[in-house]
Amino acid sequence: DIYDSLTFIVSYPEDEKFLGWYENGALFASTDTVVVDSVMRDYALTARLAPRYYNLTLSGFEASEGSVWVLQGGDTVKDLSRIEVPASLSLVAQAAEYHTLDGFYANGSLVSRTSPFALTMNGDTTVEVRFTRQTATFSREIVGADYASNIVLTYTESGDTLTQADWASIELPAELTITASALEGAEFLGFYAQDETAGDGLGELLSGTSPFSFVMTGDTTVVCVFGPGSANEDFSSSNLRVYPNPVRDVLYIQGENLDKVEIFSASGVKMFESKLSSPELPQVGNMQSGLYIYRVYDKDGAVVTGRFVKM
Repeated sequence: DIYDSLTFIVSYPEDEKFLGWYENGALFASTDTVVVDSVMRDYALTARLAPRYYNLTLSGFEASEGSVWVLQGGDTVKDLSRIEVPASLSLVAQAAEYHTLDGFYANGSLVSRTSPFALTMNGDTTVEVRFTRQTATFSREIVGADYASNIVLTYTESGDTLTQADWASIELPAELTITASALEGAEFLGFYAQDETAGDGLGELLSGTSPFSFVMTGDTTVVCVFGPGSANEDFSSSNLRVYPNPVRDVLYIQGENLDKVEIFSASGVKMFESKLSSPELPQVGNMQSGLYIYRVYDKDGAVVTGRFVKM
């Protein structure tokens, strides 16, 4: 009847949320109970409800690539299927070892490359998180290139050869094997780490033999050292003794009709020279650890070439 009072009341499950009373598509009231005094017209109200909790789906990555967690107000959201919206969230991504965060994507489009990523959630939402494998560059330097024949880099497990184009982007970690071969009459002398502060550019001796297997965990440069073969030239070394090898301090040289000795670094830099008729012997204690070449001359000018390792 006209002038009567009407009360509109709506009840709903806990998992639902009341959006408001609507009339002809327009919001009439936002409270679940509405009182209309002195009715003067017809009323046709609709109570609109919506799910209270929504689902956040994180996709696009494997646990081995990295992890992602969701924060709301500084607290970790433990149940991503019951997020009440609107919700201001922060998505934090942490890449696993040898991986990096590529970015956060929505509907296939990049929305952020950095973590944390601020997200306002108004309904069911899917965020794709992509991680990428870290890559590094392998390079090799050659000392004594005139004596080198070939250098090959392969995967240790499969034996597959990496082309030089592949060297620029190798997925980490990589178990690799490098094989160096010398020309006929020449000799491979060793693999070294690169040390640009050293006079000859050579750092730690990695291996005195080829092939050499290693695990690559970042940008890596290996110095491959070649030299002339250590075969005897012109005179017999049957009575020649050069010891100890490896050596720590003093290199002893014994033989018949000997004249002098020269010692070179693996890169060909002369480190020592002395007449063998003098009491002076090669003092190698101050030399860096690594591979060295010696040349022993007899008094007729013939020479024997060999090598030793300085500890």
